[in-house]
Amino acid sequence: MPAKRVILMAGVAVALLAIGIAIALRANRPSHIEITGRIQKVRTQALDENGTAVFIDLRMTNPSKHNFIVRDVLVTLDTAKGDTVTGATAADADVDRLFEFFPAAGPRYNPTFKTGDRVGPGESFDRMVTARIDLPEADVRRRRGLTVRFTDVDAIRSEIAESEER
Repeated sequence: MPAKRVILMAGVAVALLAIGIAIALRANRPSHIEITGRIQKVRTQALDENGTAVFIDLRMTNPSKHNFIVRDVLVTLDTAKGDTVTGATAADADVDRLFEFFPAAGPRYNPTFKTGDRVGPGESFDRMVTARIDLPEADVRRRRGLTVRFTDVDAIRSEIAESEER
């Protein structure tokens, strides 16, 4: 009889421990610094025969209780052939020039998400990232996927990938 009681008490102790861990993890979830969101729209503009500007409009949220301060932004494109190409992100002033020089790219909807931007706790916002991809525009349009990666000044990384239904 005492052996059954010990097993029962050990089982209750394990269950209580598991519940305590789950509560602690749930309570600390807002402390995890990240940027979440989705790509709203991707526009392309041929710059020359082997280069394309990609204008990526994003809707993002900082669900944590801490600031996210942008150290860098990186754009990668997965080609139809399975290769991954890294884009060169454009400075804000260059983005303005691209829209002036290529009116067919359409209007600028959002400010650029750039190094030094501070995203407050719980803040939701729309931003744009522009990058040059060293591929012809037709290859960029046939892409398998597009990912925007953000790194915080504390080396915390977040990424937003293009949805499958584009």
